[in-house]
Amino acid sequence: KWRGVQMEDFPTKGWKINDGSLIAEGAADAAARGGDIVTKNRYAFFEFETEFKLSKAANSGIKYFVRNDYNASSEDMLGLEYQLIDAEGYAETHEPLTETHTMGALYDLIPPSIPAIFIRPAGEWNHARIVSRPDKTVEHWLNHNKVLEYKRGSNNYDALVKRSKFQGLSNFGLASDGHIMLQDLGGAVSFRSIQLRTLAER
Repeated sequence: KWRGVQMEDFPTKGWKINDGSLIAEGAADAAARGGDIVTKNRYAFFEFETEFKLSKAANSGIKYFVRNDYNASSEDMLGLEYQLIDAEGYAETHEPLTETHTMGALYDLIPPSIPAIFIRPAGEWNHARIVSRPDKTVEHWLNHNKVLEYKRGSNNYDALVKRSKFQGLSNFGLASDGHIMLQDLGGAVSFRSIQLRTLAER
């Protein structure tokens, strides 16, 4: 069900399956990484959930409405992103994170609303859920708490995009459907119990 970005098949390096988990090994040397992976199919209205475990300072994400095809440009590999990051470990070696770059955020657009006590630390399993509804409403859930909701294409959404790093990109996040992507950015990240359910358009 998955393939490498701009590949027909699954990466031959950088990812492995072990003890029921799909693992991005997150090598420090970017050349040794397998790169991001995307679903072979495209989805419009769906419920996607997974358990995930981050190594210390790991940075990753779940992107959706990714337009990536085999001959994609860099813009085509962009998508709306559910941020996965060990904020505490990351801050020790990098600049402090802005709220829109923290766990569960809609990356660079909307911060999550969740007390830190509900986020499990690096090395422990967390649960992510993304719901994309036919009315273009999207929800992010973290450890069974809804942490944000927005509507693609709304006036508020457009204003957020114009203030983000994605300003100037035509129709960012507004594709009618797209692939779901798991990122391999740095630091090991494990995924298990991946479930995807399509929602009927009404």
